[in-house]
Amino acid sequence: MGVLISMLWSTSAVDDSGSHFQTIKQLGIGKVSTFTTIDLVTAKTGVKGLVSNSFIVNLGQLLFSLMYFSYNRVFTIFSGAAEWESYAIKRKGLRVSQKPHGEQRSTYFLALPYRIAVPLLMVSGVLHWLVSQSIFLVVIENRRYDGQSNSWIEIVGADSMYFRCGFSPLAIICLLVVVGIMLFGLIVVGSLHLKTDMPVVGNCSAAISAACHVPINEDGRETSISCVKWGVTGYRNDGIGHCAFSKLEVTAPQAYQLYE
Repeated sequence: MGVLISMLWSTSAVDDSGSHFQTIKQLGIGKVSTFTTIDLVTAKTGVKGLVSNSFIVNLGQLLFSLMYFSYNRVFTIFSGAAEWESYAIKRKGLRVSQKPHGEQRSTYFLALPYRIAVPLLMVSGVLHWLVSQSIFLVVIENRRYDGQSNSWIEIVGADSMYFRCGFSPLAIICLLVVVGIMLFGLIVVGSLHLKTDMPVVGNCSAAISAACHVPINEDGRETSISCVKWGVTGYRNDGIGHCAFSKLEVTAPQAYQLYE
């Protein structure tokens, strides 16, 4: 909210006969202007001024990095659930972290399918670039004009250089647009439904292990390197069915039927 107030103040303070949008456009992205400089209650000169202002302008990078990690984790969960459910739809090889054997497949290099990981990396790069252009370090040098030599002479001393934080209204608007698109994409993906009734196990090792209990008449070592499918592998004498991965033919679970 403070950033938005500062942005509105900076655009209204410019003496321009055009609209605010034209003013924001003229200020550009990441450009220094006297109207977009923040005078914070921090040290402004020397090493303290450099460190304190640099720390403030980079806080956004930290916050958006944490946001991206959370965003990436949510998509990793969604992708894992979709990958797990796909075994109830189509027969395919298992994914393993070691060297694949037989029909096994290796894990994703970026922990996500490339169709998801690559766009996320591109959005992350754009996001961090916009953050760097939204608020940045401004260095102001004091100089005096020498009429005899007709030149500007640098002032030597403790007050010869000042440090401030500058911001770019146009970059902030673009940043908000990108964040809005990311949130909208998260809502859209989160509203999708799974296609089958296969139980969602998440990262529960016990549930994953239970799905790997092949029938007695099946060699588990052969199954692990074969194309498998999840479904009903058979029924006990008491009528309770068993669901697991199998290289043999399986059937889909039925409603109102007990399974283990």
